[in-house]
Amino acid sequence: MVFPKKMKKTIVKPLSERNFEFIGNHQNNSILVGNYGDAKIKAIGNFNLSGLIYCRQSTVEINMAGEGTARFNGICKKLIIQCVEGNCVLDLTEMSCQAVRCEIVKGKSIILLGEINGRPASRLLSNGDATALVRDGRKARHIGPLFASGPDQALALVNEIVRSENGPLLIDAVYEQQQFLEGLTGSGWTVERPFQRMRFGRATPHASALPFAVTGPEYG
Repeated sequence: MVFPKKMKKTIVKPLSERNFEFIGNHQNNSILVGNYGDAKIKAIGNFNLSGLIYCRQSTVEINMAGEGTARFNGICKKLIIQCVEGNCVLDLTEMSCQAVRCEIVKGKSIILLGEINGRPASRLLSNGDATALVRDGRKARHIGPLFASGPDQALALVNEIVRSENGPLLIDAVYEQQQFLEGLTGSGWTVERPFQRMRFGRATPHASALPFAVTGPEYG
């Protein structure tokens, strides 16, 4: 059977990468990102967005700037939070991902994450100069990893977290960050135990900039 040329033009393959852009004032509660390849979601302005992401084998990249809330549930292979700045809330508590990477969080923006290795109620917080993850532990909430432009900025974010949390907190601070450690002990934190990491085999290069706190021994 031979099809006419005009029939062939109606067959469209899904794009390997799709862009969802919301520029200006937007309210959309029916966003659907299907399983057709990598996707990028960008929201700039004033927005109230929510929807479903189903990209089991693909990567989803999110950029947000301005003021608003975006809530997504579903699943993806890899989630990249490239930049969230301004006064934004990115709620991903109902998202399941194999890997999450957060690059830039600025201003008063808040990122709410779902489970990390089976531990719920994780929050990614930033004050513009520092970013930290707060998650549930067995006996207390854990702060880390914590990245900042300097020890004063790291301490300022820790103080904000202390004021926003009701229960006990633990932090696995990096020994080389002595000024940060002195600031913690000076503000009421107590050293509970040392942690000595040991290596077997070939050494790996150290990161150019050390964090102020790590996620914890169980995460590396």
